[in-house]
Amino acid sequence: TSDITGNVSLTTTAVQSSPIGTYPIVASAGTLASTDYSFNFVNGILTVVNNPCLLTRNPFTNFGSTANLPTATSLWLNILTKVSGQLKTNGDYLFFSFGSVSFNNITSTPTVKDLTIPAGKIIADNSVPAPVTVYDAASNMWVTKVPVGFSSTSDIFITGVIINSSKGFAKKNQANSVVKGIFYSNTNFSDQWTYGIAAYQPQFSYSAIAGPGQVTSINGFYKAGTPTTQVANLVNGASGGGGSNYTGSTSSFDNFTACTLVNSFASAGAKISLSDSKEELLGQSDEGNLQIVPNPASDVLSISFISAHRGVSKIVLFSIDGKKVLETENVMYEAGKKYQKKINVSKLISGVYLLQLRNADKITIKKIIISR
Repeated sequence: TSDITGNVSLTTTAVQSSPIGTYPIVASAGTLASTDYSFNFVNGILTVVNNPCLLTRNPFTNFGSTANLPTATSLWLNILTKVSGQLKTNGDYLFFSFGSVSFNNITSTPTVKDLTIPAGKIIADNSVPAPVTVYDAASNMWVTKVPVGFSSTSDIFITGVIINSSKGFAKKNQANSVVKGIFYSNTNFSDQWTYGIAAYQPQFSYSAIAGPGQVTSINGFYKAGTPTTQVANLVNGASGGGGSNYTGSTSSFDNFTACTLVNSFASAGAKISLSDSKEELLGQSDEGNLQIVPNPASDVLSISFISAHRGVSKIVLFSIDGKKVLETENVMYEAGKKYQKKINVSKLISGVYLLQLRNADKITIKKIIISR
């Protein structure tokens, strides 16, 4: 189905509406990718289950046609959460990724179906006295810095997406919007999230709201997520009603618990690459066996490890949002011998990455930093 991609051959065909089930595997190599599902490959059997990290909001039905149809319009959809002191140390973060939005029974040009939402990060930073938001165009990510230990019962912005239509947005019967995404964190993080949509004419771009303070971080004079440079251009429609971006009552929030990075790569991340061991998919780690220098690195990583078993090993590097950015070739290693490999990372942008060593029936995951 369209939910499973790669060169893995299945002997049975999944139900078209959902690939959930168990299938014998004909080929033992390939790549699977899906935000909605996790894949577990053990002893020649592929098991497909719902991705436990993926959150899907119940459809919001409060959408209204935008003013002055047919007129080019930008909708601004902002995702909000709350921070209640969970980010306790400098660098702690809450990360939103794999986000998408779909409109049902809403006419637009183009149609809105599984439109990607930029990634978003709320990060504790001891250099800021108050929350501040900027848009990083290079990484297509919203970053909101908050003071270490910041706590507020107010809504706080984590990400937003501009949705353009050359003829505006017309509501039909049973119109609704659906938002999906995954929250990750490096610490225990449980709270609430929701989203709101407002309409603006004329259309605008991310560059018009990218600067510090151009999107409101927390509720104040404007509600969290309001693009302040565009307030004068608000029009009726979407769920804003011509006012500030709508977030609704407390009942419009859903509870969530963010996936931790190691667990997310063992469950949601396991969909990225197919393996032949149950231990790998459970996130088994042997970190003492893996040495990485320097860390932080700028150009070259030197990686050394002792192979626990005779078998194929390879090294995979993931960005913080789960995208595979580098992978070494499979190499046969002998048990008990120490190996060293150098990897050129000079073309990767600065940031936090996860390095994954797959050695026989084990997996080791370590965080690395690329800094220049």
